[in-house]
Amino acid sequence: TYEMRRDHYETAKINLREDRFPNIVLIYGDLLEEDPEKLGKFNLITLDLPEPLAAVEHLLPCLNHGCWVFIYLTYMNHLSTIVSRLRSLGFGEVLALEPYIREIEVDEKGFRPSTYLTGHSRVLIFARYGSLRHR
Repeated sequence: TYEMRRDHYETAKINLREDRFPNIVLIYGDLLEEDPEKLGKFNLITLDLPEPLAAVEHLLPCLNHGCWVFIYLTYMNHLSTIVSRLRSLGFGEVLALEPYIREIEVDEKGFRPSTYLTGHSRVLIFARYGSLRHR
């Protein structure tokens, strides 16, 4: 995993201790400055970046057929552009979700979802490289 911000890198270093995640390598730097031919092949990439399409395009030579890409977006206005571009790059099974987290209220009458949402709006995009199926 690449972290461009020092504070995020330091937090990730704590969260991704080698004894818990031995197959994850943490690198402080800019992924887009790396030679994709030297990165190896991937079955899954996760992107939480302001411009995820630049990373997807940069990493295309590294993606195994059937590789899943997961993109975390904080703004919905990029969604249509990203989904269209993923499809044009050979991704299928593209799915966009807006997850909600709600507390379940429990009392003597029963239980029901709270009307108050926890968290903030975000969009999760899943896409599979080389898949011809479209949702």
